[in-house]
Amino acid sequence: MTKYSAGALVDIRYAGHEVWHGMSFVFRDQDWWTPQLAILREQRREIGPARFDMAFEGAFATNPEVAARVSIEGTGDGAIRCEAEAEASGDIAANRLGLCLLYPLSLAGAPCEILHDDGRVTRSTFPTLVPPWPPFMQIAGVRHRFASGAWATAAFAGDSFEFEDQRNNCDASFKIYSRSNMAPRPFRLRGGRIVRQAIELRVETPPARPRSPRRDVALIEVAAAPHPAPAIGIAISPGAVAAPQTRMLVDALAPSHLHLTLDGGSDDVAWRPLADLLRNASAGLRIDLTVEAPHADTAFEALAARLADAGIEPRSIAIFPSDPATLQAARARLPGVRIGGGTPHFLVQLMRSDEIGEADFLTFTTSPLVHGASDGSVMLSLRSLPGMIETLRRRRFAAGVQIGPSAIAMRESPLGRQPRTDGKRRIAMAKEDPRARGLFGAAWALGYIAQCAACRVEAVTLMALDGPSAPAEWTGEGFEWRPVAAVLAELGPQAQFLDVAIPDGADLAAVAFLRNGRRELMVANLAAAPIDVAIRGWPLSLASVLDVDAVRRQRASGERPAFERRRFDRALRLDAYALAHFTEENERTRGAPARTGPTKERTT
Repeated sequence: MTKYSAGALVDIRYAGHEVWHGMSFVFRDQDWWTPQLAILREQRREIGPARFDMAFEGAFATNPEVAARVSIEGTGDGAIRCEAEAEASGDIAANRLGLCLLYPLSLAGAPCEILHDDGRVTRSTFPTLVPPWPPFMQIAGVRHRFASGAWATAAFAGDSFEFEDQRNNCDASFKIYSRSNMAPRPFRLRGGRIVRQAIELRVETPPARPRSPRRDVALIEVAAAPHPAPAIGIAISPGAVAAPQTRMLVDALAPSHLHLTLDGGSDDVAWRPLADLLRNASAGLRIDLTVEAPHADTAFEALAARLADAGIEPRSIAIFPSDPATLQAARARLPGVRIGGGTPHFLVQLMRSDEIGEADFLTFTTSPLVHGASDGSVMLSLRSLPGMIETLRRRRFAAGVQIGPSAIAMRESPLGRQPRTDGKRRIAMAKEDPRARGLFGAAWALGYIAQCAACRVEAVTLMALDGPSAPAEWTGEGFEWRPVAAVLAELGPQAQFLDVAIPDGADLAAVAFLRNGRRELMVANLAAAPIDVAIRGWPLSLASVLDVDAVRRQRASGERPAFERRRFDRALRLDAYALAHFTEENERTRGAPARTGPTKERTT
């Protein structure tokens, strides 16, 4: 079974097993943008029960234009062949142009054999920890085991290919691509030069049995033993500190900490209003400070003086760059503060750092838009977080892990310019993404917090109090609330979380915690299709739901998004990207009125 979407193959399966995650023809420009391949004319499209055969002409949205011709043929015996060619109408700078083959993250640890360009064969496994550089290079073919006793092969032609672990950039897949990392980039793609490539896929040995279909109802189980909760914070910009609406927003969301990013100096922050804001909210402060080496001491002295004058004791400060000398200087000028290191960018920048000093914690951020912007890839990116965090722990086991500020959109790119956007379209590497404003963004945020909680990170920062990813937009008269506000306000600064078990393959996220002596559980549907859920030992009559209908009603009335109490007889059906909140009933709460919206209760 294979899905076809916009000229690409997605979710390539055999007997229910995902063998390859996808295959597409990709152009990446000098800033690593990924212009979409538009199909201009279909030459043929034949899809039958035993085979399919498609061919089309298209063009990448570049200037000058890069034309493309692609043909894909599949047969019932488990073979697929894709041939592609491209021709630029004029010279253009590019980083990559060619076919990409993706493997599912579920193959981590699975055996594979790499056929190299010179005829050598390397026997290895798909990475479990995230390698910072390509583990396999000069690839002509790959043979891998995708199920017990089942093997498949891929053969590549037209260039020398390499293997990349895309968890480095928060994509939940492995990728084989062309244009070696050892070759100069960007390169000049000459007008009139034709680039030709081909990939042939084949199931060599079928699995002994098909993969079992999913159960009709996803049964969720909550553990009894609690563990410390990650500190859940929100980013704040220097310009938002003194804004009157900021205090109202912080009061409503009750974050555990505010996350302030400073580039160089600290003169543009209203420090005393920030101190008032933190005290009023009982919130901590995390600072990210980027300094220039010759002026690091001066920057640390200035920051220490302003913090002391305002009476602020920050919870932690991350210093960039994070070389030993700079971190040591920060400790000397900022005594008693936890000093972190890492990168303001992505895991790959942290993993490829030549030298990082002794840090109390390591930090990085993520965006699921580095390579693409589809709904499926954004939600699937959440599965990359455990491997990323485990890799850091194995490499620097003495340091804690803090993540963020993270959002769907990319705050800034370490690779070059970012594409222009009107905020209404899904665009890779963009500073703004429309999904942050909807139910999709709320489900994604809960999924992000759930992964961080399961991986025992110290702190996670999501969204920002202002800007395109904010939980609410100030209209001048009041707030236009977004669904993610209900998630952040409901969680608040929790003291203890509980582990949650979700069935394999279920597109769900869940966070469980203790509040006032009773268990509470939040569940999100991460898929575009409905999902039926049940919680072992909990009556569904205690469920409140946040879905499209609830959000529409609340927006129409001007209310803040909140979970609405509903009664269910059997399984609870969660529509696309809907969320549910369960509260355990006990002797203290039986008969008490239901709480259907964000609370001001704070757990310390």
